[in-house]
Amino acid sequence: MVEYDALIKNEQAGAEVAEQTTVDDVANSVLSRHLDAFKELAK
Repeated sequence: MVEYDALIKNEQAGAEVAEQTTVDDVANSVLSRHLDAFKELAK
């Protein structure tokens, strides 16, 4: 049973890392678009 619990925890940790990567990618994309928009406004 211990091995099963360890596998589940590892899988959950991996999913959390994947979710965080997606969140970071979205945030970077949004920030990048905002920065581009501000650059256009500053011209």
